[in-house]
Amino acid sequence: MYNLITEEKFAECRQTSKYKKLLFTLCWFHSVLLERRKFKSLGYNIPYEFNDSDYLICHDLIIVFLDENPNKTPFEAMRYLIGEANYGGRVTDSWDRRLLNVYMNQFFCENAISEEKFFLSELSDYFIPPDGDLGYYKEFIEHLPHNDHPAAFGQHPNADISSQIEQTNELLETIVSLQPGAITVDGSSPEEVVANQIDSMIGSIPELFDISSIQQSMRARPGPEALKTVLYQEVTRYNVLLSHIRKSLGNLRNAVTGFAAITPNLEEIMTALLEYKVP
Repeated sequence: MYNLITEEKFAECRQTSKYKKLLFTLCWFHSVLLERRKFKSLGYNIPYEFNDSDYLICHDLIIVFLDENPNKTPFEAMRYLIGEANYGGRVTDSWDRRLLNVYMNQFFCENAISEEKFFLSELSDYFIPPDGDLGYYKEFIEHLPHNDHPAAFGQHPNADISSQIEQTNELLETIVSLQPGAITVDGSSPEEVVANQIDSMIGSIPELFDISSIQQSMRARPGPEALKTVLYQEVTRYNVLLSHIRKSLGNLRNAVTGFAAITPNLEEIMTALLEYKVP
């Protein structure tokens, strides 16, 4: 973000010390809003496209506020225009807006300009550095960790695991989608490949559970009745699942052999089998 600021703009504000600290705070605030998007639904309820223009407008606002109020920094007005009017103008979800305001109250405060080393997160690596020139701040940022810990953005470490799983799934789906549509194995057509897969899968599907015999055998066993009830419910659900799988594979078998029409649902199952994905 400092690359967007010229030397002339960096030296424009008359309250130099306050400006440098609040500029770093604004850069951190903007970066946090962008980086939280990688956590998907754990970062925001709705993803937002914050951009450089939001940052540059707020940068100019900070200069105006500081130059027009040399005796007392108007943090309340600053938080409103930056958090509610500018960045907040893009936010439509009430909980996301609440999150944004929490960050504003945490970063844009009197301690940010009065403390010698104001921490921006619970991690010791992230704090407002001492005053320096533009190159000093760029160098300071270069030495920050290249792989940011989720705690830097107020997230639990498990949030990083969830985002990495989603990113991996997206990558694999993209790779699979780039494969040619007409997949052949040993000269076989896609229909023949799917038919062979169906025969193999149908042969491996277990038979349905005999619920009545299970109930009789469980009555003689000691144990809480609640656990037995849960077992009966799970067995019933598993039978429904097995029946649905067997029926779907049978319908798809008829479709690929020409005995039935292929519906959109069967086409999705066929595509998933060709791509070795769970339908």
